[in-house]
Order: sequence, then structure tokens, then C-alpha cells
Amino acid sequence: MKGKWHIIVVCALFSIWNKAHWLWFGFVLFSCLFLWFIKRKAPLSFLLLFAFTFLWFSFLPSQPSSFLSDSTFIGRSQTVQGKIVQHPEVSETKMEFVLKEKVTKEKIYVTINTEDVALYVQQFQHGAFCEIKGTPRLPQVAGNPGNFDYRAYLNSKGIYLQLNTDLSKTFCKGESILATPYAIKDTFLSYLSSTYSKDTIQWIQALLFGNKDYLSKDVIEQFQYWNLSHILAISGLHVGLIIGLLYFFLTKILGLTKEKGKIILIIILPIYALFAGSQPPVLRAVVMAEILFLTSFFQKKWPITDVISITALCFIFLDPKLIEQMSFQFSFLVTYALVLSKNILIQQRSYFWNSVYISFISQLVLLPLQLSAFYYVSPLSLFSNLLFVPYFSVVVIPICLIATILSWLPSFPIIINPIFSFHQDLISFSIRLLDSLQFIWVIGKISFPIFVLYFVMYFLFMKKLEQKQLVKAFLYGIILIVLLIAEQLKPYLNPYGTITMLDVGQGDTIVVELPYRKAVLLIDAAKENHFSEGELSNENNTAKYQIQPFLWSKGIKTIDHIVITHEDVDHMGSLDYVMEHFQVGSVYVSPYVDMKLDKEKKQTLTAGDMLQIDEYKLYVLHPDNQADNKNDNSIVLLGTFGGATFLFTGDISSKIEEEIVRKYKPPVDVLKVAHHGSKHSTSQAFLKEISPEVALISAGKFNLYGHPSTETIERLKEEKVHVFRTDLNGAITYKFNHNHGTFYPWIPYDTVGK
Repeated sequence: MKGKWHIIVVCALFSIWNKAHWLWFGFVLFSCLFLWFIKRKAPLSFLLLFAFTFLWFSFLPSQPSSFLSDSTFIGRSQTVQGKIVQHPEVSETKMEFVLKEKVTKEKIYVTINTEDVALYVQQFQHGAFCEIKGTPRLPQVAGNPGNFDYRAYLNSKGIYLQLNTDLSKTFCKGESILATPYAIKDTFLSYLSSTYSKDTIQWIQALLFGNKDYLSKDVIEQFQYWNLSHILAISGLHVGLIIGLLYFFLTKILGLTKEKGKIILIIILPIYALFAGSQPPVLRAVVMAEILFLTSFFQKKWPITDVISITALCFIFLDPKLIEQMSFQFSFLVTYALVLSKNILIQQRSYFWNSVYISFISQLVLLPLQLSAFYYVSPLSLFSNLLFVPYFSVVVIPICLIATILSWLPSFPIIINPIFSFHQDLISFSIRLLDSLQFIWVIGKISFPIFVLYFVMYFLFMKKLEQKQLVKAFLYGIILIVLLIAEQLKPYLNPYGTITMLDVGQGDTIVVELPYRKAVLLIDAAKENHFSEGELSNENNTAKYQIQPFLWSKGIKTIDHIVITHEDVDHMGSLDYVMEHFQVGSVYVSPYVDMKLDKEKKQTLTAGDMLQIDEYKLYVLHPDNQADNKNDNSIVLLGTFGGATFLFTGDISSKIEEEIVRKYKPPVDVLKVAHHGSKHSTSQAFLKEISPEVALISAGKFNLYGHPSTETIERLKEEKVHVFRTDLNGAITYKFNHNHGTFYPWIPYDTVGK
């Protein structure tokens, strides 16, 4: 079996994937591979384990939540009983933990909102039995393609429900054996927080204990943009440095033997993994270190690939859903890539070039996963890693560890705090500098064929590089780049266009992408107001987390035309953000609004104008004069796409609808319902006159205005108009070619309301 454990891991991963996709074709493929191994006279132990792994994961029953089929449980107030199985995460205003329900043994993510949480922390220990009154609900699903899916994220951790409540409805008592080390950790971190400055403790928390809550959002986002997130997430890099520093301290400073040093580390490392949050990268590094230390006592050397593979296999057997977690994928993929590239790395005779190759190999192997999750790459990130990784590895992390160990020395904070104050200034300066140089290559969500081809070419590229066949390696490297360019160019070969009404909460944003991507048109750019600590927040979550990810997932970085129907925030609040983060051609507004825009980009539209985009024409039906109500100054557009005529109405009232009918009598197939379905628009007379077949309503779920109104929905039903709603269906996409189109709701009908 030595040297073959990676095949078993691949078999396990393929089996899990096969169960969801290829099914019997996968069984045929496995059978052929199994017969090939027999022909190659593989050991019986290997054959048995290979077969067992495939059958185990192929027939391992899927265990979707039993709650999902229980209509009496979800969405109804009741008392839930269970044990806390995850150490609570505490902030100033809330506490969050995972509860394993008493009867079904399923996990529920519980959030307790209170400003007095610190007074009650002792009640919520790991293993405590709780009775909680509240209303279990399904986690929020992504409303748009390309958006972060919180439900899928929790599902990957085996959590299918969440429950929000307050302290008055919660009672917990008891604890498990793990409560004591967690309590020690909390006490110790509290002590460190009182000992060191804010600049110091935020980096100790992030780099040694995996808590990034103290870091600013700007730091976290810039580290993500520059592919430096692995520095902030505790990984093999951090664990390896900590092991090396502790081993040096035990053997060189304290003078212990190597054997005693290893024994102490074997004891300490699991405790550290617990303190660091027990995330897959930490557990992977700790388990691998434990295996290597233990085998060294028996004078046995296992191939490092076997150590990685056995570790991965143990994780997958314990929890097959781990393979859905990005931290698991990134951690093991990078580790495999670096280990398999050891012959390349040992050829480098300088620390600098070794660092270059490590950074290059790591980023290259993760690129398809990054495109699957974030849709872009930062070509200059290799250089940022060359600067930041050595700095954090050699300077920051060791100082954090020393500051933690020697925190009891009275004068030590006086020495450490100025160092981290300088470090914080240096990071702030570096981020501003990097931000000015930032170049992001937006490619879009990578397709499965390109994903597979990329890894095939990557393997061949690394093989030729190892063999020092540099010309062939260069050619394979060119193919890798060509694959990425081909992925980006696919939309320009697509004969279909799309019109997508995005789910942006209580607002409007419509994206029109013409066939062969001849142009991209944005109609309105919503910003949904939200509150932080009781005050209106300036942060634009709608643009950052809904509009931008959708556009990037489609590889869109250039918007040729933007039409802002009127000046309400829920229609134009994200315009500044879009202008800053995308290349924008022309911006069209009503002449009756005062918007500060670049004169070269700003154009006005009034009734009678026509906006022609390639072969498609959008006729402007309104406004023709200034109205008292700014909603009635909305630009109204009429255009035909895929044989269907669309009417885009902004927020006009029934009064303006009557004027449009009287002047134009427009034939309409698809109506963008005005003002999010307000009862003051979409009158019965208007509907009878234009006779639409489909109505699109953009409204926020549980919005304060009650949109869409019951009266509007009843009027649409009476006219037998098929209604799509973003609050129920998420994004609604119309896919069309020259003479045909079809609607696709992002959230299918059979899951609406779930």
C-alpha cells in the first residue's frame, strides 16, 4: 500500500461526485479501472481497500435534513431542545452557536441577540443542554447567480436550519469536557486583550487563533483581492512555523532532547488545534505533524503523499461533506501540489527563488477553484505574495507567538505595542499602494470542461518543468493561459442574449446582455438601505454582494450603457460604485433630474427618443415633461427581445400609465411592474389595454412597504398575467435569440417559500 494512498483518496472523491452525477457510467469506469489494477497485479490489500472505498461512498446514504419534509417545524414558533456542539462565538450584540437537536440529532445554527451577552456567557458552554423558544427557518439562499449562498455554506457543514431568538427565550445548563479548554482559551484571550493594544491583539487573534473579527474589513478585502487570504487564515504555513518555533524553543533554549520535544508537541498540537477553531487547514496540518512525529519513534518513513492522503481519507470518512468546504479544498490541493513539486523546489539554491516557486505553484493550482468562487484572478498577486509571505513568516507570526508566550513579563507590552503600531501603519500604507496598482482579470465562473482541461495541462506543465524541459513547459504554460482566455471569450461566441432582473431587495436592477455580448445594458443600479447599530450605514452591500458578483460571474467588467430611470436611491444608489468598479460607456438619465455625472458619459432621454444598441431598439415613451412627483419622471422604455416586447416602467404611477396608453397604445408581452408592485400603479385599465402575458416584480422579501400589494397581484391574476417576483423567485432571467425566448427563475417553483 505504500505510495498508493493518494489513489484511494481520488477514488473516494470520485465516488462522492459520481453519486451525484454520472451514476452507472461511473460504475462502468470504476470496473474498468479495477480490472486494470488486477491486470497490473496490484496487491490484494489495495484492491480490497479500493473496492471498499468506492462502494462505501457510492452507497453511503445521503442524509438531507428530516426537518425539510416537516412542514410543522419550519416557520412555526416552538421549543427546540438539544446540546451545544460548537463553542459559542460572542460579539458585543449577539452570540452564535450550533445546537444538535435532541431527537433528530440534526444541527441548527442559533443566534441569540442581546446587548448583555457578556453577563450570560457562562450559561452557554460547549455541551450544555438547551431549551430554546423560537421559529426555525431555512438559511437564506443566494438570490442571484454568482452571489454567496449562505444556505449552501451552512449545508456544507451539515447545518440545515437557523434560529434567531433572545435571552428571555433561552435556557441552558451543563457542559462537556471540552468546555474547560474553551473557557481557558476565552480567559487567556481576554487577558491578552487587556495586556496589549488594539493594533497588537488584532493580529495575535487573527494569526494565532483564527479570529479575524478584530481586523478591519478593508484589510480583509484587500488581502482577498491580492490572493493573500491564506496569510489571515490559519493554515499549514502558520502551524508549521509554530511547530518549528516551539521545537526550537524546547530543544535549543530549554535543552530538551529531540524525543521529549516531539512528545510535548504531540500533546500540545491537538490543544492548539482546538484553540485555533479546528478548521480543516489547521486539523490537516496538526494531524500530519502528529503522524510524522509518531512514525519517527518507530524509525519508519512514510511517503509524505501517503501521510497527506491518509489524513484526507480520515477526514472524508468522518464527514463526506467536508469536500464541499473551500478551506478543505484549498488546504489539501496546495499541500499535494507543493509535495509533488519537491524535486522542483529542491533545485532552487536561494531562498528567494524557492519562495517564488512556492508562491507560483500554489497560486497556479488554486486558480480554477478561485474562479469557481470569486470569478477573477489578480495577475500581480505573485509579487504581493513574495513580499507579504516572507514578512509574515519571518517577522509577524514569530513576534505574535513570542508576545503570547512572554505576555506575563510586565515590560513586554511596552516593547511589543510600538512594533505592531508600526506594523499596522506599514500594512495600511501597503494596502493603499497595492490598491493603486490593483489589476483584476475578471474571467467569470469557470466551466467544468475548462476546469478539467486546466488541471490536465497543469500536471503536464509541472512534469516538464521538473524534467527541465523548459520549452515544452513554456508551451503548456501558454495553453493554460489560452484556456483562461477561451473561458473569458465564450460569451462572445454565444448566440443567446439574456435579460436578468436581479434580486436586489427593495429596488430595481436589470441587466441586458445582447447575443455574442455585443453590448451590456444596465437599467437602474439599486442600493437597499440597511442599518448598523441603529444607524443608516453608508456601506453599499447591494452593489458589493449582489450586483458586482453577478456581473463578475458572467465575466462582465465593461458596461456599455446604463439607464437610470429616476433619482431614488433604490434605483440609482449603486451608480457611483458601478462607475468606480466597472468600465462604463454612456449613462442615460431624465433631463428632469440633477445628477452629477461625467459630462462625456452623461446623456439625457425624453419621450420620442430612441436608444439603439446594435440591432436592438429601445423606444423612450416617457418623460415628456417634468412632473411634480419624481417617480413620475421615470424613464419608460419599450423594446423587443427574442420576439417579446418588454415595457420597462421605472416607478411611474397609474396617472402616467394612462398617458402612455393614450399616446402610444403599446403592445406589450412582458411588463416590468412599476414601483415594485405598489397599489398606485398597474391599474386594471392599463393591464387591459396593454394585455401583457408576463409580469416581472422586483421587491424585497418582507419589505416595510408591503410590496407587491395584494391589490396589484389580484389585478394581475384577474388579467391572467403570469407573475415572476424577485422576493419569491430570486433573479429572473429571460434567455433569447432572434425570435424566441424563455424565462428561468433562479429559485425554482418547487422551492419557493422554503
